[in-house]
Amino acid sequence: MKKIRLFASLFTLAAILMLPVHLSAATRGFYNVVLKQGQSIYLYKDYHAIVVGISDYEWWPKLPNAVNDAKEVADRLEKMGFQVQLVLNPTSRELKTVLTKLIYKTGREVDRAILFYYAGHGGTETLADETKMGFIIPKDCPILEKNPMGFGTHAISMKEIEAASLRIRSKHVLMLFDSCFSGAIFALIRAVPQDISEKSAKPVRQYITAGREDEEVIDDSMFKRCFLIGLEGDADLTGDGYITGSEMGMYLSDKVVNYTHRRQHPQYGKINNPDLDRGDFIFMPPEAKAMRMKGEDFHEDKSQSTGAVARLRSQNKQKQGSLTETKMKELQAKLAALEKDKIKEAAKRKALEKKLKRLKGEKGPISPKAPSPQRMQAKKSPETSLVSQTQAHIADASKFKKSIKNELKSTKPMADKQERVALHIPKVPPKESPGVLVITCNVKDSRVYIDKKEISFWSSPDEAWIYKGTTPFKMYGLAPGKHEIRVWEDDYDEHVEIVHIGPDGKIELDVTLFKSLSETGDADHGGGGGGGGGGGGGGV
Repeated sequence: MKKIRLFASLFTLAAILMLPVHLSAATRGFYNVVLKQGQSIYLYKDYHAIVVGISDYEWWPKLPNAVNDAKEVADRLEKMGFQVQLVLNPTSRELKTVLTKLIYKTGREVDRAILFYYAGHGGTETLADETKMGFIIPKDCPILEKNPMGFGTHAISMKEIEAASLRIRSKHVLMLFDSCFSGAIFALIRAVPQDISEKSAKPVRQYITAGREDEEVIDDSMFKRCFLIGLEGDADLTGDGYITGSEMGMYLSDKVVNYTHRRQHPQYGKINNPDLDRGDFIFMPPEAKAMRMKGEDFHEDKSQSTGAVARLRSQNKQKQGSLTETKMKELQAKLAALEKDKIKEAAKRKALEKKLKRLKGEKGPISPKAPSPQRMQAKKSPETSLVSQTQAHIADASKFKKSIKNELKSTKPMADKQERVALHIPKVPPKESPGVLVITCNVKDSRVYIDKKEISFWSSPDEAWIYKGTTPFKMYGLAPGKHEIRVWEDDYDEHVEIVHIGPDGKIELDVTLFKSLSETGDADHGGGGGGGGGGGGGGV
């Protein structure tokens, strides 16, 4: 009997060893990123994703599209090279088991990028200190108001999510929640995305939610649609060919707000931890993934790119040399023409000087061509003819000499002529100060905020905005690059917009503020349950 078992075991082992081993391109080699300066930095060994979708709730309203959304996201991530685990309609116990495996199995690899995507209901509970805590809702979780004890044992709080992200050892973790609840977990460090650098490879924990706690997310998720479009390249705000977690957060915050007519305001940020907020999650561009699928060497592509850059620089240098040579020829032609004019002017001046010298050296009266009135009078008065004739000669000579001097004045040396020519060159109007921002608004004295600063963990998100003044607003010297503009006034919905200031740019914004829903009499969606979506299923 033992011999039979041993033979069976050896046969099974041999069969396993004979199976073909298929390694995807994402698991072969390593993921590097090439900076704009041409330097290559190491990122990850591979990408892993856990995608959760919950539609069939036992106590909460059904969400028919949540499972389909999760499947779409999982399919797109697989095509981008992620190893994806799809989890559908999990109970509280099953979802907590998934998180535990993520911490102690998948997340033990340091050189790995991990993405967690959740599509389902979200809830919010007000704590004793009046702060609010967000929760994700498993399939079997009761409603807070009807069964607080059951809610407490089944719902998974954002503090637990934060603790899980701290226990994961992988250096980059990005978590997206297609649901609405309190965002108190976030540090809300919402700086304008920067170019990828060596700093980007440092550890980071990033979070993005679909909306605030008092908002509802419809089952036909605009958050999911914008996320998939952003992965196609639209979220590459810096134009460097890569998409970072910060870029995706700002992209979703801008697009979802616009497409939902300001009914949803996605929140994004990094964990409030100095050791885990310096890096940035980086999605590899499709081009780099395609090269790995073909088995091409990434460094070879880098050298080819470097060669292409060198060729472009050489071509640009040749073009600049050609333009410089053309300009030199034009200037030489102008100088030659000026030199000819200078010779002509000098000859003319010399002739006039000789004429004047000869005039000064003449002795005796000048005989004008036509008889002057003085001569006519001299014929009539013989006694005064000599005196009158002399006076007439002197007057004519003075007039002639004066005309010669005027001609000489009009023929200055060549340097004076060049000065006169230069004065006729139209002056270039002075440029305005670089980075000019002008904001007008239909609500006078609306408050204007530009960009955000880092704030403490428990501070209000509004404290992160940097106040600059009121409308009508004008600002000079705004630093080139992307800036987030917020215009807001009491009883009105805020207006948030991303602008790009060029080196010598000027941006003019005409903002229209609308009365908030509470002012217009619409339903108030606040409440302890959070944006879980009531009625026909929202809260995704």
